[in-house]
Amino acid sequence: MAYKRKDWTVEQSVYTRVHNSIFDSGLVTTIGRGRVMTLLAIAKHMKDNGKAWPTQESLAKMTGVSVRTIRDDIKFLREFEIDGKPILKAVPYITPSGHTSYVYKIMPISQLSKFRDGKLEYIPQLVHEENSKESGLLSALDQLDD
Repeated sequence: MAYKRKDWTVEQSVYTRVHNSIFDSGLVTTIGRGRVMTLLAIAKHMKDNGKAWPTQESLAKMTGVSVRTIRDDIKFLREFEIDGKPILKAVPYITPSGHTSYVYKIMPISQLSKFRDGKLEYIPQLVHEENSKESGLLSALDQLDD
């Protein structure tokens, strides 16, 4: 399958940071890669204050999933908390056409930030394995010292 390059202008001064701690903390493993993709799609639209208001249809198109999947992902992300803190807030509002839409706010504990000075909140380790590969490596390294 061949793809053609689409011409577009990229605004290079605006970007979303995905901090390494999103992986190191186990957040991606805990919420799942599909929901992370939904969170990233919302983040693509966020302003420097963390607020965004993309339609669920546009999020579905961006991520290649159904609107139903986006709705399910957003419901999960709104309810998911770390130490009592949500990673995503959503406030409904009625559009001029009478439809319900949402304004989202991606919270600092999500490990995503916008712009160079994006605010980030510390995230604790969410997944802890007693016999992790790292502890096995450390044990092997210790044995070499004997």
